[in-house]
Amino acid sequence: MSQPEELLDESLRAITERTVELANPGSGRAVAALRRLTARRRTPALPVVVVGEVSRGKSTLVNALVGQRVLPADRTVTTSTWTLIKHGPSLAGQATVQCGDGTIETVPVNTVAALGTYLAVDGQQQLEDLHGAGARCVSMVLEVPSPLLESGLQLIDTPGVGGLRATHRQATLTALAEADAVVFVIRPGEPISASERLFLAEASEQIGTCVVVQTHRDQTLKAKAALDADLASLTDRQQWCALLGDQERADRVVAYFRDVKGISVSSRNALLAQDEPPGPVRDTLLRSSGLQMLTEVLQHDVVAARRRVRQRTELQLVELVLRQTRDRTRETVALLSGDAEAARILEDRRATIGRWVAHGGDLWRRRYRAGCARIPDELQVIVDRRCAELNTDVGRQLAAMKPTEIEKAMKGVLGLPAQVFTELLTEVDTKIAAAAAGVRELLERDGLAQQAHQTDDDGVTFERLGDGTFTRASTNLSVEDLKHATLGGMAGVGIASSGALVLAHAGILPGALAAAAAAGTAGGAAGTGLAATAATIAAPIFWPFVVGAVAFVAIHQVSRVRARTREQARTVLATVREEIAGTALTRALDAAKEVGRMVEEDIEAGIRELHDEADRARRDLADATTLTPAARLARISDAEDLLARVEDLRAEAAALAGRI
Repeated sequence: MSQPEELLDESLRAITERTVELANPGSGRAVAALRRLTARRRTPALPVVVVGEVSRGKSTLVNALVGQRVLPADRTVTTSTWTLIKHGPSLAGQATVQCGDGTIETVPVNTVAALGTYLAVDGQQQLEDLHGAGARCVSMVLEVPSPLLESGLQLIDTPGVGGLRATHRQATLTALAEADAVVFVIRPGEPISASERLFLAEASEQIGTCVVVQTHRDQTLKAKAALDADLASLTDRQQWCALLGDQERADRVVAYFRDVKGISVSSRNALLAQDEPPGPVRDTLLRSSGLQMLTEVLQHDVVAARRRVRQRTELQLVELVLRQTRDRTRETVALLSGDAEAARILEDRRATIGRWVAHGGDLWRRRYRAGCARIPDELQVIVDRRCAELNTDVGRQLAAMKPTEIEKAMKGVLGLPAQVFTELLTEVDTKIAAAAAGVRELLERDGLAQQAHQTDDDGVTFERLGDGTFTRASTNLSVEDLKHATLGGMAGVGIASSGALVLAHAGILPGALAAAAAAGTAGGAAGTGLAATAATIAAPIFWPFVVGAVAFVAIHQVSRVRARTREQARTVLATVREEIAGTALTRALDAAKEVGRMVEEDIEAGIRELHDEADRARRDLADATTLTPAARLARISDAEDLLARVEDLRAEAAALAGRI
């Protein structure tokens, strides 16, 4: 290392140490992330966290980058487990499992099939058979031979980030705190949700290097236009201001994403190329995949620039800590100075929040539950309509059908219960999101929405273990979860984000299914108008999770018989109707109840955090009024001195950032 580089490192180290010394206690999470980063300053490993909503193709992208199919990607959606992948001589995994009795066990996992048991929803039953009822995989560390990873690059595959459940988002944020760069995965035709944007705003304050990767470029002719539109939306100041309620923060996020690169890839083509021998076909697939460009960016912007990458991230965290310290110190000065307006605003805010928590939260809970209460009737309407369409589209046509036509039609309708179930879940999504949005309207009416955006989340859901894995430390939720819960976009709140385990344990979605049952529910029903309508309405976010996730036992039984007569066809149709009106509706109602409860808990926890924050501020104000004039002046002087030192240090950090 040259002398200028040594001086640069020494300057950064001094700035970081002074930042930690000055930090306000309210910046606990950012300070912890800063300390973790400095602790691995000299390590050769370069963790890159891969994030994005469920079904965006994260696991397939990781497989393509690694050069082999190791992570379950084409099966049911993976659970809320993160996976660290690093270079090794052969496939060798280590799963950290929380057993049914609460103990933690480390399990070797050395085959791709075994990985599915620990990482995919449809392996949950086998996981519980091995480790007890309620067992779950907390994390997976996987070694695999890969040229890309030989240089020290490590990939962290995470759950989806856009869901509303705190544990899901916190798992990804915690993985983010261990990373040097982030790859944010998007998909053409699926706009970046408000919840994802909130995550990106948090990520931009913690990670200095980001790459946006659009997957599935082979499935559309408009991939480039879609990528350009998504990148433009990430630099749209108006959108960020509306979401964050903070112009200064919006400007920082916009400035961050102006320098972010966007790359479009086809992970599928890249993996298909791996199956081909050297030659024109392989070359064409690789070229069309766009993966080489992404690999070059990772090699050049992350691996080759590892020192700069870490310095940028460290300065991002320094700025975050100093800014939080500045804001809280300014509030202290205002209170100590006897600012009547500040005191009045504080007291009014506390009174308003007090109304929100009074009477068990009746102010907001009634509105939320009223929105959810309409769900059963709405689902029943859908079921009645679909059953009537089944009669119209197929039942009345039987008399004119030949045996071969009957057989073909019956094969088509066997998949309808799964498709209608998906449509029902989509309706649950819409109604719960609308109910949560109603709470957000009340927050905005009472002037609390911006306060929710400004309150820092200091609760840590996951803690770091000595062996390099995560485990659940607490279930404390915070105001950050209130923001996610009231933004709508619930796509997968229970179904994708936390639903894999929570709903399975609630008995709503079984953990493992027979392959034949899965095939039966996923059977093609595109031959009927009803099937086409259901497939169009069904939200894509649910498909990876739902197909095969509910076993329609009666459908599986009738699928074994070749229905060629009208009598056999009527039996099949009656069974399909029963499964739609019975299994599909019952499971959807169970899901609505469970997911509705979880979102309500998140809202309640966030409001409680707002209340606690207001109480703390009020106590500070009360303490200030008991001080003697001399003591008050001394505290104001100390606070103003701290402000001056914080601003000086921010300027010093900004100057150093300009040299990196």
